[in-house]
Amino acid sequence: MNKEDNKFEILKSLFQEEVLNPIIKTNHLNSRFLGNAENRNYTSLSLCSCNKHYKESDYYIDQENTFIHFSSIKKAQSILEHGEIRLYHLSHQNDNREYRFAAEILGENPRACDKLRRGMYSLSMCKTEIENDLTLWRLYADNTKGIGFIFRITNNPIFWMHYHLSKIYYGEIDKLNIYKKSKTDFEKKYKFRFNLGLHRFLGFHKSDDFSVEKEVRLIYIHEETTNPFSFFPTLVDTNNLPEYVSIKLNNNLYSPKTKICELRKPIIEIKEIVLGPNFKNEAIVELIQEKYQNVSIRKSKFEGSYKVK
Repeated sequence: MNKEDNKFEILKSLFQEEVLNPIIKTNHLNSRFLGNAENRNYTSLSLCSCNKHYKESDYYIDQENTFIHFSSIKKAQSILEHGEIRLYHLSHQNDNREYRFAAEILGENPRACDKLRRGMYSLSMCKTEIENDLTLWRLYADNTKGIGFIFRITNNPIFWMHYHLSKIYYGEIDKLNIYKKSKTDFEKKYKFRFNLGLHRFLGFHKSDDFSVEKEVRLIYIHEETTNPFSFFPTLVDTNNLPEYVSIKLNNNLYSPKTKICELRKPIIEIKEIVLGPNFKNEAIVELIQEKYQNVSIRKSKFEGSYKVK
């Protein structure tokens, strides 16, 4: 390693410790540059797609593996019949500022924001204790007439690639503003710029206006093959992206020797199904009993306590 390369490695380590780790703690950064090492005063960094590199960050959950997903009857029927859950891109969400909320604070280009969020797919869940929140039954389960899926993630998130699981951070812009200022100050001090996009985790920040949701989010990030000689992030070709990506439920699957490639995405099963306080669709119950014999069904604790007109 020559003198200039050594200088860069020192600066990179300092940047990671002083600027990046307070917002996204990671043990791995990709870097690339062009030109003469003696004359360069900037380089590009990128966050890896391997979930294992963020085990110590705020965007990682491994102590809990069971969550509730509130569902309308129509969506529940689709999940049960197809044996899969679908992650829709962030443009589908009811918050018009999905992804933009955090990205705009960091000064990202609005056009780039729209393209990047179009390549991010999410599944909304909550911690299981949120089952006792009547507001969420009303908002996301057909005004209490739907059901709650208790999903259990059965594999270790450390193996995932392109998937991340985290709670949503509502209105916590101090963290973003501190990062933005720290990065600017660092680059001025050392007269060296680090081009780094944080888009991988910006979908875990939302306005405080949506804090009632108490969401835990599973995100899949579709990424184009990047040009190793480019300093700029490759924008997703939105014309060729699917409307959703699917994860097959593994309740009825038997795989004694799961392949490594299968562990790179979440393996999810239905642990229980909770019938909403005003659930009355017996056809759904029959479908569950027919296709998911090992899944228990129980009624919500709010049954009879909330009147639907």
